Amino acid sequence: MNASPVGQMIDGFLETTKATGPARLQIKVDIPLNHSIDAQVAGSLLFQGNDIVLRSDIAPLTGVSGRLSFTEHGIRISGLNAGYVGGQSRIDAETAADGAVVVKIAGGATPQGLRRQIDSTLVRCLLIPGRSNPVRRRAVKRDSSLGPVLRDRRQS
Repeated sequence: MNASPVGQMIDGFLETTKATGPARLQIKVDIPLNHSIDAQVAGSLLFQGNDIVLRSDIAPLTGVSGRLSFTEHGIRISGLNAGYVGGQSRIDAETAADGAVVVKIAGGATPQGLRRQIDSTLVRCLLIPGRSNPVRRRAVKRDSSLGPVLRDRRQS
């Protein structure tokens, strides 16, 4: 995937991703013989209790279950469940019209789980003093040079 157009679309974000456990991939590819640039892809990946390490600076997702759907235009995740930093989380994501992937995460965490992850820039942005769990934030990645841009849902 990293050598594909998808890898370029997400700026190599998943270059070091590793996953274990069973999953089911369904994919349909339609490539016109006379104009391959108009290729269409549609598919889904069903996670069945997988453990996933997205990047070394992000705590692993454990016991991941749910479906990630994709086309040549983007992704959609609806109701993916995963363990993260000591609690359970529900993850929804969708590619917006401008190409940004909007991720919504709702869930809880434990002090022990957060302590192990506290040096992560992503988690530090989520831990704003005075806010309580469950964490509800919106992450929008628009430009790799900017890193993730996080907004409190109450502000958007």
